[in-house]
Amino acid sequence: MIYETIISTMSKDNIVKVSPFGIKKKDNLVLISPYLPSKTHKNLLRTKYASVSYTDNANIFVDCLTQKKKFEMEKCDFIEGFFLSDSLRHEEVKVVNYIKNEERPTFECEILHSKNHRAYIGINRARNALIEACILATRVNLLPKSKIISELNYLENAIKKTSGKFEKKSWRELIEYINSKFKKNE
Repeated sequence: MIYETIISTMSKDNIVKVSPFGIKKKDNLVLISPYLPSKTHKNLLRTKYASVSYTDNANIFVDCLTQKKKFEMEKCDFIEGFFLSDSLRHEEVKVVNYIKNEERPTFECEILHSKNHRAYIGINRARNALIEACILATRVNLLPKSKIISELNYLENAIKKTSGKFEKKSWRELIEYINSKFKKNE
């Protein structure tokens, strides 16, 4: 199973890198597999630590992609790093194994600390649609434009039917972002 999360790592200059990330879990391990090249990969190789934030705020995923917002962060309890203030839960992890791969290596990370911050109150289809659209946005160079447009048209139904004002705003920003990526590829 893949969990959509926000990963925070630290650069050599102590700059927090916040990235949307699908992770896997195996026993007490978090598996982080960044595509190469990436800042998350570079930071994990250097520091061996990250925080994993679980949030139901899909707007944060959009803001990560569009780079339109700075995020409120809180200092981790057990590692040098920060987690997303707007998280349901966060985990502080340490790399215990590195599996090399030319395209997408895997960091196996032990969970050193986890903490719940607020209750999960339920599922919203618009937020799920935003997450799916974010994933499509990261695949603009990999998938045919017609497939991306077709899937976005389908996802837009959930936005129209179930979103609030914040989800609608994020949807517009994400569509603008995807369209700009299409233009760059033409």
